[in-house]
Amino acid sequence: MLRKVSADGKMPAKAILTAQKEKGAQSISVSTVEGWRIGEVQDFIIFTTDGEDVVPGSVSSWTGIPAANGDITELTLTGGMDILYPIGAVVMSTATSSWANELISALLVSHNPDGTLRGEAIPEIPDKSITTDKINFTSIPMFSATTAPEQWPALDSTKDVIVPFDTIEYDTAKMLDTKTYRATIPKKGIYHIHARCGIASAGFNPGTTALIRIFKNDNIFKESQRITGSGNSMTIPIPTLDCDALLEKGDVLDVRARCTDSRNFGGGSSQSEFNIRFVAEV
Repeated sequence: MLRKVSADGKMPAKAILTAQKEKGAQSISVSTVEGWRIGEVQDFIIFTTDGEDVVPGSVSSWTGIPAANGDITELTLTGGMDILYPIGAVVMSTATSSWANELISALLVSHNPDGTLRGEAIPEIPDKSITTDKINFTSIPMFSATTAPEQWPALDSTKDVIVPFDTIEYDTAKMLDTKTYRATIPKKGIYHIHARCGIASAGFNPGTTALIRIFKNDNIFKESQRITGSGNSMTIPIPTLDCDALLEKGDVLDVRARCTDSRNFGGGSSQSEFNIRFVAEV
């Protein structure tokens, strides 16, 4: 139970009637509304006293809206009896359960008798909102491919070479051509791109570097970190790239490897991978 305080933090003061309250009256006039929340519904009681004692049977509880001039209007009886009160009867703010009453009212309005929600109580979801019923996951363009297991073809040290991603794990939109190792974007949107490739199964010489690049429409689009050789097979570099990109329908992407020491590349699914996944429309 809560007791409302005024806007300046004061507790509501005890007041007395300055005019007789008639039975059935819709308003009363009191001596003070200091600490009462003006213009808001407030719970209070009215009673009469005999010296310092409350007259038995005189207590009734109400809600009403205090005004700055000392009037309390829109009276509603919430307990006891609506009787005539003389000038000098005590009017005292009480703890309020109005929040609970409002909650119960809202529940009754929003629920059917069997406890289910009424249709009008469920907010309308905007047409463009993403909800599970609007998503056909089988139509989201995405694929994942690797190089052939345990295959390490030769890598020309003089140029970028397309990584032969020819083993498809899934491809919902038939994006990847396993003969050219290139992926064609089926619709405009934001895509997440992930690529990695093992280079030099036996390691490569110090002073030389290895990297991969993503090409878009035969132009360099993204480049990985350049990794220097260790001179032994204890370190097999796996350059990796991750990015989100806005792509157009018909864009063609491929992954190309480069090592300035003539080595090999690939390594199968444990070391090489090419994924593209549609993320959002624009």
